[in-house]
Amino acid sequence: MKEGTIYIVLIFPKPWPTRSSIVLMNKEDGDYKIQVIANPDGHLSFFLFEKEKALIEKHFQIIIVNNTGRAILCKVWKDVNAQLSLNGDELLPFSNDAGVFVLKEKESVENQEDLISLPAPDNVADSFERLFIETINDIQEKLSTNRKYDIIKASGLLRILLLDAEPLVYKINKKYKVKLEFEVGEYKEKLPIETNLELHIRNLDVYKFPGAKTDKTNVKELLAIKCTNYKSTEISVKDLIKYCAHIKGGIHTGKPEDTIDEALISVDDQLKMVEEESSIILLKGILRIVLRGLKPLIQEISKYV
Repeated sequence: MKEGTIYIVLIFPKPWPTRSSIVLMNKEDGDYKIQVIANPDGHLSFFLFEKEKALIEKHFQIIIVNNTGRAILCKVWKDVNAQLSLNGDELLPFSNDAGVFVLKEKESVENQEDLISLPAPDNVADSFERLFIETINDIQEKLSTNRKYDIIKASGLLRILLLDAEPLVYKINKKYKVKLEFEVGEYKEKLPIETNLELHIRNLDVYKFPGAKTDKTNVKELLAIKCTNYKSTEISVKDLIKYCAHIKGGIHTGKPEDTIDEALISVDDQLKMVEEESSIILLKGILRIVLRGLKPLIQEISKYV
């Protein structure tokens, strides 16, 4: 623990800067503890403790956050030295001459040019194909509002597309036989070190991180990817969709049915204090991934309209 590297997706609290000091990341491993703390003036601090003794205490330049405030935070430390980076850019040590670090990112609402061109539903003769086109259109509209209610309702549409006894995507693609591929953030390689964190969230959507490494999956593989680890519980994309559809209200509301639902509720309760529930953040990404992956099938249907 006296040296190491950790990558996490960091969600900056709102409002930023914080009104008081907040622990953004806390990791304990035996006698060692690592913390990243947000300070009221907008700068980050890094601490490495052995028992109660601080082995490293480093402070970094003030950060200004634009838009929603998410970034890949990299922490590297060795001996008494430490460095923090946001989206690959190193933060300078805290001083009056360091200036400010401006975190910029895309708006969370999709741009017009990213929207998929759809055929008019009334021009689609087959009833299931028409349902498919209407469903895709509904998902796009719900994503564009960026409202929590709409995102939750979109989970019910994902369930119809991907999780029914005969998913609508399979039903439609029997005729067209399009090879469907879904591009996700790299998930097959392990993190540089085993962090042993109580909570690890993997946002599979690379929308906000251009140039990030990616993997391509089919429907079955996509649904099986583990997007959240909480304590000893692993949660897949399929688990997340079902949770949003059947517990949060995508189709209906309900009580947790197993340890996976209970873990997702706990994670949501923890993270909604800093921005919004992790299930909503992850679900937005999955919706975008699915839309992009289904574009070739939509284009094939359009040829016959």
